[in-house]
Order: sequence, then structure tokens, then C-alpha cells
Amino acid sequence: MNKETIIAPDMQTGLRMVKARFGEEALILDSRIKRSRRRGSLKMGEEVEIIVGLDQGRSNPESLRADGSDKNYNKPRPLAEEIIRLERMVDEMESQVESMDFQGFSPELYPLSEELTTAGLSPHALAMIRKDHAEEVPPVQQRNLEVALKRLERQVNCVEHMALGDLRGYHVLVGGPGVGKSTLGLKLAREAAAAGTSVVLVAYQPGHPGEQYRLDQCAQDYGFEAALAPDPDALMGATRYLVDRDLVLVDMPAIEDEHWPLLDEVERILKGDPLLRHLVVQANGGWTGMEAVARRCDFLAVSKADLGDPLIPALNLLSGNDRSLTFLSDGGQVDSGLELASAHRLLSELKRRSLKAEAAGAGGRG
Repeated sequence: MNKETIIAPDMQTGLRMVKARFGEEALILDSRIKRSRRRGSLKMGEEVEIIVGLDQGRSNPESLRADGSDKNYNKPRPLAEEIIRLERMVDEMESQVESMDFQGFSPELYPLSEELTTAGLSPHALAMIRKDHAEEVPPVQQRNLEVALKRLERQVNCVEHMALGDLRGYHVLVGGPGVGKSTLGLKLAREAAAAGTSVVLVAYQPGHPGEQYRLDQCAQDYGFEAALAPDPDALMGATRYLVDRDLVLVDMPAIEDEHWPLLDEVERILKGDPLLRHLVVQANGGWTGMEAVARRCDFLAVSKADLGDPLIPALNLLSGNDRSLTFLSDGGQVDSGLELASAHRLLSELKRRSLKAEAAGAGGRG
């Protein structure tokens, strides 16, 4: 018996696809709901996978061509042939990009160079932003500040809008020491619990008794569950025990190399549900050298946004990749200072400074 796999957005659509392709008497061997990451979103993507058993020699009569072949059957390419085809496509696209001439664009034409450099943007991130500006903005508009700000807004990858209380799934907060992971975890747990979500905040290897006391006290005050995992075995056990909760947040200590295999094992226990990794950095510095960690995470969150400019770490760590910024957290109070990231908020300070500088320049010229 041959097998065919049907992928559909929901079970009803999948069954209609099976019926249309294979007929009323199609044999369904298995079906399951698959959850997956969605780019730029904290919401899980869901799709239905249906395995259909095909009796060799039988086809849906309505789908047969005059020669007896099945119109719905597309013969797959051999894997090796498909890999070669895709590699050629990538090579062609890369050569097209390399052949494009941006030599006529001068960095001085980019009106935000000075403001971003002064704010602390890395030369690499600034070069990528300038290149995007040169590629996408007509030369006649490249000195225009408003055009540059609008283009930069598209460079700031933020997650789609949602209520923080609607957060679901398995999330882990990683980062350096003292960046505000625990505070962010408490804020998220509080928001979710207030919305009626069954939420658990797991502290993995808490550093001192004060952290444990704060976690227990906040859990009691705000109505969420708290769990302590002092070692890897305890974290694995907690993962298995908490599979029925709507939201599980894991607060990690300062990230170490041995944590990555541990997180991979946690995700295996989830049996298909993704473990979403958030790198937490603070707005007032300390993100330098975190590029490798950012590449191993799904999202970026910025803490202490009241003490610095959250736009700069966002651009430094997100420019040129498909990761998104999730949360902006202010201060250390659990009951305030948390919002979903938005380009408007991130660019507000840069816009203010840029427009002020432009007005001062125009006044001086007058």
C-alpha cells in the first residue's frame, strides 16, 4: 500500500481535500495536529497532517486523464536533483545581488547616520541599514529624513500585535546575569494569570533564597503557579508534569554553553510543541557579544527600557535576520512597565532627536 500525506489548515479542509483527490472510500491511516513557530508571531501556527493509504492500482475515476493517469499526481523529483536545482537558484540570486551597483550611494546621503552612531549602533548594523536605504529608496529621496524614518520602521522586526494575556505555549528566558529575566518572567506570569490563563513560572537553578522568596510571594499575590528546578532532572520532570498548562515560562540563570543541549532535551519532551527562546538584553548596554546567543534564540526582549534606548540593541541584534522583538520592560516593579514591542515606541526617541536636529540645522542655515 502506498501512502500520501495531506497538509491542511484544519481537519475539515483536510477531509475535503482527501475526498476530492482520492474519493469517498479513501483510507485514512493517521491524522494529527502539528504546532509550529510562526515568523514574527508569538502565536503558534497549527496545521493538520492526514496520512492516506492508497491501494495500488486504484485511483479516483474523476481524476483520471484519458490515458488512465492521475491528473492530481505530480511525480516528485529525486532528492539529489532537487538539492542541485535549489543550489543553482541560490547561486543565481546571490550573483544578481553582488552585481548590483551601490557604489554611487554615499553614507553622507543617509540622514540618520549621525543620530544612530551617537546612540551606539554598531558599524555593521548601520552598514546594513544604509545598504537597505540605498537599494529601496530612490536617489532623489535619499536625503529625506521622513523617508529614512519610514524605511527604518520596516527594519525594526516586532511581533504582531496581541494582548499579553493571550500568551500561550512554552517560553524560556535566557541572557546574561542581572539583565532582568526574572522580573520579565514575573510580569508575564502576572499578565497571563490576570487574563485567566493557567500559567506556571519555573525558576531553573535560582541563585539565592531571595529569588525563591520573591517568586513564591508574587505567585501568591498574582495567582499563578511557581516551580523550582534546582537541577536538569528537576527541569525535565517539571516539563513532563506541566504539559497541560496553557503557559509555561522558564527563567534561566546566566546562559552557559551547557544550557543549549538541556533546552533541546526539554523541547523533545514537548513532543512537537516548540520551546520558544527569548534572549533578554537591557536597553542601557550589555548586549555586545550576544550575537551568537541571539542566533540561537527565536525572539529578543529588551528590559530596563526606561534606562536606555531599546531601539539600539534591537537593531544591533536583529538587523539582517528574521527574528523579532517581543517585549519591552521598564523598571523592576512587577505590576507595571511591560508592553508588546512596537516600531512606533522604538522609533519615538530617534524621531524626536532627528527632527530636533533637523530643525536646529534649518534654523542655523536661515
